Amino acid sequence: MTLEKLNTYRALQKDIELDLQRKRLLEIEAYAAGASQIGGMPSSHEPHSRTEQYAIRLAELAKKLQEDIYRKIEIEIEIRTFFESQEAPMRLILKMRFEKGYSWNRVALEAGMSSEAVRKAVYRMIHKYAKNH
Repeated sequence: MTLEKLNTYRALQKDIELDLQRKRLLEIEAYAAGASQIGGMPSSHEPHSRTEQYAIRLAELAKKLQEDIYRKIEIEIEIRTFFESQEAPMRLILKMRFEKGYSWNRVALEAGMSSEAVRKAVYRMIHKYAKNH
């Protein structure tokens, strides 16, 4: 686990949330566009109309978003697994700092330590982890 990856954790969670919302909207738009055909007309099953092509493109974009979401979820799982592998005090420090976004001073206050001690403990733990993996 790297400090860079931990520092992106909060943004990653928000990114996944926004991607899920966007995907839902795209699916609704694709369904609405695809359903706007005139009933009873002959069809060659080829997307000739702009509406059909639009629906297909929206569905392709929704699929791409889903792939991105899966990739981001894998990173989130890796980070959460890392958090859970730590002892309780360090796990709480990591969650306060990287999940909640607390400042080092606030984390230190909550942990009953100095901000320098908390920061050094995190850096030592990350260095130790990197050395073993």
